[in-house]
Amino acid sequence: MKKLTWDDCKARIRIYNGAIAFSINYWRNALAFDEEIFGRLKDAFVFEGPLDEENASVGFFYLTPENRSEIYIERLMRNDLVKLFVAGANDVFYQCIPESLMVELGEIGEFSSSAIQAAKTIKGCEWLILSDGNEHDEPFYLFES
Repeated sequence: MKKLTWDDCKARIRIYNGAIAFSINYWRNALAFDEEIFGRLKDAFVFEGPLDEENASVGFFYLTPENRSEIYIERLMRNDLVKLFVAGANDVFYQCIPESLMVELGEIGEFSSSAIQAAKTIKGCEWLILSDGNEHDEPFYLFES
């Protein structure tokens, strides 16, 4: 695990040539209520995590080529509902996300040390980034397979 700066995180997402997905907490509501940022993602759905006690879940969406502008990536990085970016994820990745991490992807706030440790065990992707906040000075954690 390595901490990334805002600029390093943004650059890694922008220059990666393969498929990148990201998580959105309360994704059904987010798509309906924030049409400007999430409305264009309706056709980019990848995976839905389990429902929580409020019948909400974390959804995963592809970052499409049309959405790889620096401005759009920055908007995702600033959004409290977007807490994970993953490159080159396959079915193994989506099936082995630890429950403790999935729970925290569904919450607003910083990741616990146990969720960060759980992220180290994930397989089925080239790299993933956990976004621990929504401002320039908040850390981004990089995990490489």
